[in-house]
Amino acid sequence: VASGPYTSRFFPMENGTQANDPTLNDLNKIQCGSDFGRTRVNIAMFYWQGVRGEYLLDKVLGLARDGCQVSIVIGAPSLAIAKRLRAASRARLVKVWDSRHWTANRVLKVRTHNKYVAVKGTYAGDRSAHLVMAGSQNWGHGSLDKSDDSTLNIELASAYGQYINHWGRLRNHLLVEDNGRLRR
Repeated sequence: VASGPYTSRFFPMENGTQANDPTLNDLNKIQCGSDFGRTRVNIAMFYWQGVRGEYLLDKVLGLARDGCQVSIVIGAPSLAIAKRLRAASRARLVKVWDSRHWTANRVLKVRTHNKYVAVKGTYAGDRSAHLVMAGSQNWGHGSLDKSDDSTLNIELASAYGQYINHWGRLRNHLLVEDNGRLRR
């Protein structure tokens, strides 16, 4: 459902595949040069795993290789996704913050449950776009064709500003992996 700067999607979708994945389609509309300089892509993602998680990560890393400034806060990635994200961080391709906080006994205390992407730059040919892709959908198996989820894309600078402020507050409470070392 599209109305002005808003696009809502409701899941599950019949026959959801990589070929018709709306999230991948949205990411494919991002280009890395813009009126602002490098397009900025800030991601906060809770659950990220499986085949879908891998192809969405491929796209995100491709955007970084193309020159986008990609920064990611993770909540509960699979081991495979986490390994790839750490390697990309060590290679200085992307910046990654791990939201998981553990007690001294290695019990998970807190982690982000957010699921959004905030984009400032070129989107769908607009070289000065502000976009937020938010909702309940994780980047994992079953999210397209089995889960009861919804997403909302908002193409407004004001919404982008609110989400990027939240992203910054979240990031400021976390550690960043920088060349194999965790730091604030």
